Amino acid sequence: GDQVTLDPNEMLVMEKDGKFSKTGFDPMDVTGWKDNYLVFKSAKFLEVKKKLELWYGVQITFKGNPDKDWTYSGVYKDETLENVLRGVCMTSGMTFKIDKKQITITNPK
Repeated sequence: GDQVTLDPNEMLVMEKDGKFSKTGFDPMDVTGWKDNYLVFKSAKFLEVKKKLELWYGVQITFKGNPDKDWTYSGVYKDETLENVLRGVCMTSGMTFKIDKKQITITNPK
């Protein structure tokens, strides 16, 4: 078969058509989780929601509508859910409420 050489911070990606392509990546994005880094890079609301639910084992509900253009970037290491939610909500004017494993995020707009 074909041989491909990867340089540091490169990875091989299999496309839908079965072909492979070589692409660069940010190691923090791809492997940061193993060192307890929670990383968001221009993440849309649903991506942030899903990642927080998996990371902290919680269920998040949303009241109102997230702004379509809203994105969030941030890096957290060994951080509490409350502090991450503070960061996420501070950038958008949203508020949050924690009730055990149930989180409610509200967009007042």
